[in-house]
Amino acid sequence: MGLPAREAWAPHVTLLPAEDALLVLVDCQPGTLGMVRTMQEAALAAALARVAAALGMPVILAAAPVPGSAGEVAPELALVAAGASHIARHRTSVWEEPAFRDALAESGRNTVVFAGIRTFVAVAIPALAARGAGHFCARRLS
Repeated sequence: MGLPAREAWAPHVTLLPAEDALLVLVDCQPGTLGMVRTMQEAALAAALARVAAALGMPVILAAAPVPGSAGEVAPELALVAAGASHIARHRTSVWEEPAFRDALAESGRNTVVFAGIRTFVAVAIPALAARGAGHFCARRLS
């Protein structure tokens, strides 16, 4: 006996279409990751990037320069997201960076998955802005 179809047990769940999605990882640089001590955030971000790569989803890495850092991403993430677009975040929201909106438009993708550190600012604000601009947004809140 097999499992029931997803529609039977979760009719409200919409699966994300990988061919129309891209992953945005915000503030996954060593200085910012060092502020969080609840889990291995760099490993989690790297795992998300590996899943995105396996699904053929583009990845955008948005990092704000922090003291002692030029805005580089965590080494664990840099290894698995070698082909990712890098956006320097100089404003509160990465959505306010023209380079980010250009990279999103160039991707041709409409579904945006946001994940990152300090989600109340770095993830929530650009996700709401992207949604307001007509994108479907998924966000990971911690």
